Amino acid sequence: LNVVPAWDLRRGSGVRIGIVDDGLETDHPDLAANVDLAHGYDFNDLDDDPSPGTGDSHGTACAGVAAAVGNNGLGVTGTAPEATLVGLRLIAAPTTDADEADAFALHKDIIHIKSNSWGPFDSAYGSGGPGPLSLAAMQDAVTTGRGGRGTIFLWAAGNGNNSGDDSNYDGWANWPHAIAVSAINDKGRPAWYSEPGANILVCGPSSGRQGITT
Repeated sequence: LNVVPAWDLRRGSGVRIGIVDDGLETDHPDLAANVDLAHGYDFNDLDDDPSPGTGDSHGTACAGVAAAVGNNGLGVTGTAPEATLVGLRLIAAPTTDADEADAFALHKDIIHIKSNSWGPFDSAYGSGGPGPLSLAAMQDAVTTGRGGRGTIFLWAAGNGNNSGDDSNYDGWANWPHAIAVSAINDKGRPAWYSEPGANILVCGPSSGRQGITT
């Protein structure tokens, strides 16, 4: 990611990153010092605890890439090691358009970035995208969120490359206001699962011989 030079300018202090995923392990030693417990929410169980269920580790891994604490003797650091993490548990169970809309709108005034590493089913040229309520919520967030500067939505390009899928068909990742992110392995080649697409702006390292360790 070539992130080390960026740390001379900013390390994420004052920025809240919402992890919209299958949960956030709020007491994880890589994350606990950076977790905002007051503003997290579980849209599956309808409570204020975004902790994952058994076997749900994806959101925690994504949170580590974003803002693992760093310099704590555990051997990892996030891209923005001084940012604050907010767990928004959404995809651990089936959701409705209204559930997704609520997640996109929640705390749009104080959560600067919402990270979404999910999307439609990864079939060959599988299409799917936000419903009318969630699309309206995203449009509102990018217009009025973050003090009028707009919420930043990050979206995974998709995991369907092995089945011939393409991120252009993903209605979330190809939304004009989303920053779509694909993955390379540790040899600098596309990860076997990572979809191509004209919508992709950022490509970062993910699994290969080495993986995500949070």
